[in-house]
Amino acid sequence: MKSRECEILTRGGWTLVEQSTSDGHGCNVELVRHDSYQNEFILLFDGKVMMDTSDYRSEKALSTVCFEKFKLSRDPHILIGGLGFGFTLEQVLLEAGSTSEVTVAELSSEIISWNQKYTPHLSNNCLEDSRVTVYNGDVLDLVTNSDKQWDIILLDVDNGTLQQLLSQNSSVYNTQGLSDFCQSLGNDGVLGVWSSGEDLQLLDNLVNAGLQVEVVNFMKEIRCKYIKGVYGPHIYVGTKS
Repeated sequence: MKSRECEILTRGGWTLVEQSTSDGHGCNVELVRHDSYQNEFILLFDGKVMMDTSDYRSEKALSTVCFEKFKLSRDPHILIGGLGFGFTLEQVLLEAGSTSEVTVAELSSEIISWNQKYTPHLSNNCLEDSRVTVYNGDVLDLVTNSDKQWDIILLDVDNGTLQQLLSQNSSVYNTQGLSDFCQSLGNDGVLGVWSSGEDLQLLDNLVNAGLQVEVVNFMKEIRCKYIKGVYGPHIYVGTKS
């Protein structure tokens, strides 16, 4: 579950695990753990919630809906933008074939390290899978500086487009950035984008980038135990026109 202004920290009961001020994002990054529930973690960027582990179903669904759209019989080459706690990557590895190649691009070296050091059990030690290559850098830089063609690209950078914490990530979701991802897709390739809610601007950007788009409302309402209100992640699935 993703960033929002909420009561998640004000109730107390959280302990700082590790923090860094020299992260690739250029801000203070913290990993905190709940005192009573040892499998509940939060990633904070400059004190704001980037991601927590209380509900990760939509992150896994990002993989599932895109694999359903992929029609080729061979094992796909997959690029994931954003590691987080590894939930999307874990699901990709369950659905990918034994000869698939999976690259996960994560700008934050700290997030990569913390996945390996503190939370590998949350995603079934997915970074240890032999099919996985970790790219410590910007996912858009990776596609624009390479001729590699991908079968499936999954984007879950920052908090999507509606609740961005880091302004530099807007280039991933604008028309030019999405066009670059589209151009790096092979024939019958699929581009999936996670969003915290309905985003008409993102939809326009995907269409203008040359994609046919299907919008999946993961759940109309998810009520988080920490939060008052409605949380409705959407998954935007694009295929080449």
